[in-house]
Amino acid sequence: MPTSVSFKKVFSQLFLTWAICRGAIITLIVLGWCVPCMWLPFIGFALMIPVLSFANYSLSRGQFNCSLETHYTIYSLFISALIMLIINIMNTKWCHWGIAANMHDPHPFISTLIVYPVTAILFGFALMRRKHTSYCKACKEQNTFSVRMTIECNVFTAQAMDQLKMHVIMSTLVSIATWAYYIFFYINVNINSPDTFFFFIVPLTVFLLSLVYFSSKYSNMNFEASISPMRLDHDNMTKMRYMVVGGDKVMLQEVAKDKCGLGLWDTPAVCEVPFSDNIEIDQAKATFKNMSGADDFEIRYLFSINTSKTITYHYAAFVPVDENMPGLEGKWFNLYQIDMMMKSGMISRAFAFEMHRIFTITMAWKTYDREGKRLYPIKNYRPTFRLKDFKDWNVDYTDLHWISVSQNNEDRPFFRLRRFWRRYISGNDLRWKHHHRSL
Repeated sequence: MPTSVSFKKVFSQLFLTWAICRGAIITLIVLGWCVPCMWLPFIGFALMIPVLSFANYSLSRGQFNCSLETHYTIYSLFISALIMLIINIMNTKWCHWGIAANMHDPHPFISTLIVYPVTAILFGFALMRRKHTSYCKACKEQNTFSVRMTIECNVFTAQAMDQLKMHVIMSTLVSIATWAYYIFFYINVNINSPDTFFFFIVPLTVFLLSLVYFSSKYSNMNFEASISPMRLDHDNMTKMRYMVVGGDKVMLQEVAKDKCGLGLWDTPAVCEVPFSDNIEIDQAKATFKNMSGADDFEIRYLFSINTSKTITYHYAAFVPVDENMPGLEGKWFNLYQIDMMMKSGMISRAFAFEMHRIFTITMAWKTYDREGKRLYPIKNYRPTFRLKDFKDWNVDYTDLHWISVSQNNEDRPFFRLRRFWRRYISGNDLRWKHHHRSL
């Protein structure tokens, strides 16, 4: 049955992300009213904790989360607090760099003039490099291996990018306004009413208006989605794909040609069956037998992919090379030939995805343990990958933790430091665990 898509959680999470990230930044500004400048840097460092906790909590609960927004908020707080700390040190009496004489102890800096330019620069950098940042690469890689709730993901991604743009616009405009006032009108003696208005009231008002804006925007989008619901339309069909393996070779069939006239090859064993979200292995065997006409074969379940349009179940069918399969037409190719065809763009995206996932998980499983430590005392040792051993490999291809191990292991520089960062700072380990749990 088609499933209705609810966007309420998506919009709630978007609004909560904005409120917490931007709220942490504005908190550091507002506390400049009542907290001595000596303590503001430490408050900035402390504000990193709730933002990081929110990011990791969202990942652990399987909720939508834009790591780019939360972690660049953390970077903004850290760099801003570090600048404030350096200014405080330079303003101490024992500092002989000739700077303290030009400053007044009660007001060595104004937090607005530091936080907003830093935020504008960092979020501008994140916006320009979003496809090349480690966070976006990790998110893209994970969604490549586990495509779920495509409609919600697309909506969340688009709105998260809009929030990044809003971070840049707000921070830039407030930075220009406050620095213009500071250069032309500010007198470094005390904080009077106009100073309070530009340095504190304006940033706080802009933040509150942004909350009203995003609350109204997401409420309207949620209302439009509720009266005109989008659906996960499976067309009452489920797709089944079989990678036909015979010894060290795979059977492929030319299914199309590209613009240059080169053949596009894919597995010949693809079919559609009535929609089901739970196909038993006996049904998968019967379907392959009817499709291929083979008698001597073994079936292994690999993984399934659930998108907004269909559910695709991926299997491996192990047959003797000389097995008679009148229902399938194709040619046998070894791994070297398949690799060359993939590099030439002659393999379909679906089959290339299958091979990439199987190879990546298998090599990680054969080389490292679940913590990323080498199974063999030989650095950079690479075990062999032979298709004839495929049916005997005791590895779970739905376990995406092995993808994380393939990217972060003992053969990579700073392994322990990177593992600490992923586990306690970036939350990527939590993201992988959630993806495995949701499959």
